[in-house]
Amino acid sequence: MMRGQLNQETMGLMYRANDYIFTKRRLNILKRDSMKRQQVPKYDNRCRTLTDDAVKEKIISGTPYCIRFKLTSDCQSFEDLIFGGIAYDVSLNEGDPVLMKSDGFPTYHFANVVDDHLMRITHVLRGVEWQISTTKHLLLYRAFGWSPPQFGHLPLIVNADGTKLSKRQNDVRVEDYRNKGIFPLGLVNYITSSGGGFDHVMGEGVRLKTIEELAEEFQIQKVSPHPTRLNPDLLEECNRLEIKRQLSDDNLSLHLVGKLQRIITEKYADKNLNISDEHVRNVLLWATSRISRIEDLVSSKFGFLWILPSNIDAEVNSSLLKKLIDDIECLEPFEEKSIMERLREFSSKNDIKFPRLMKMLRAVLSGLDEGPRVAEMMHLLGKSQSLQRIQAALK
Repeated sequence: MMRGQLNQETMGLMYRANDYIFTKRRLNILKRDSMKRQQVPKYDNRCRTLTDDAVKEKIISGTPYCIRFKLTSDCQSFEDLIFGGIAYDVSLNEGDPVLMKSDGFPTYHFANVVDDHLMRITHVLRGVEWQISTTKHLLLYRAFGWSPPQFGHLPLIVNADGTKLSKRQNDVRVEDYRNKGIFPLGLVNYITSSGGGFDHVMGEGVRLKTIEELAEEFQIQKVSPHPTRLNPDLLEECNRLEIKRQLSDDNLSLHLVGKLQRIITEKYADKNLNISDEHVRNVLLWATSRISRIEDLVSSKFGFLWILPSNIDAEVNSSLLKKLIDDIECLEPFEEKSIMERLREFSSKNDIKFPRLMKMLRAVLSGLDEGPRVAEMMHLLGKSQSLQRIQAALK
């Protein structure tokens, strides 16, 4: 199909480069010589001079070949949507480029031009590393007699320390972000906030935008041509806002609760758990200002939220716990500071050392040896859940 669209003039700009093995060796020699002279290695266009008869003879003999594009010494210029005027003569630094490889497959440079034309692409946005290649693509468009699309080249996005993003550091693969608990919309907002193209209101802070809002608000003239550094803290904030957004939507909230329930079950497969829909959703609502990923809620710090204590090893003083139930049942507000004050008062009035009381309560409330402070734990569990666990220990 592509070959059928070539007119006679275009065919004159393309030719077969034969002597595959010899040419490959020659390219290696040219590369070594260029490096010795500190020049850019490039193909010397030696096959341009092959006659039609020589080409036919080599094809009949089965000599592998590729199809190259005959470059002209022509400085191509175009108006980059982001960088402004760009002019470059590709023939100064590059030999005739391959269009069709010896295996019959087109190169990217050839395929993308034909594909974009057939799909009637009007605007191309791609990385700045393709900017020089655009002049080569413009020559191809002209050879075909096609009108090229408008081109805009996006600046590099680099790490916070200015280093290039790397697959080895797991900071360019979408799967890596997904595996780390980052939601799609959080990641999209992170990238768009870092790359520019949008108005930013001073003092507004981070605002999560839907895909529809991003599409409506995007302005190509707002994209800066300078490299942008990623801010890891911004990613955490975008993801936190996405958790909050999902919780405000009934359908998304159900999905989020179900996802966290599965994570909890996998993490604590051998534990007696409290992961009712209501409890999980209440914890998520409480956690929106404290976490940026729901996976954080299955860390050892928050394990007590889900694990119901069993086989309590600590010595439990039943009469003391009954008094404590009466003491905290009427406590209002049930907040960390007021809980801590009440527990200290209780310790003093009932002649029990405070550390011993805390150890007993930690065992009763969580059955764990570590975690946040007991007062914070009780605040997170809430009054009802805290009293239930203390009463369960009495039974």
